[in-house]
Amino acid sequence: KEHYIALDDIFYLEADGMYTKIHLTEEVITASKPLKAVLEELPEQFVRTHRSYAVNAANIAPPPKIKNNLLTLNNNCEVPISTLKKKALAAALK
Repeated sequence: KEHYIALDDIFYLEADGMYTKIHLTEEVITASKPLKAVLEELPEQFVRTHRSYAVNAANIAPPPKIKNNLLTLNNNCEVPISTLKKKALAAALK
């Protein structure tokens, strides 16, 4: 089944093996593609924060709230940030 989703409705993406969970404002949709393939189809506003996660930079309120390697999004969800991705995330959010 195909879904058409407004980019601003996507808060974050989560890898789940060969699938990707797309976390929206009020629901979660599972795509039958790995995270890397989904990210290749999305604009640069989607930033990888972890091997298994990517966030929609449009849904991060400035200044970014990072505590205990977790990034808090506008909907108060927390997404992990790996040590290796912190610098790239900081650069993308400037």
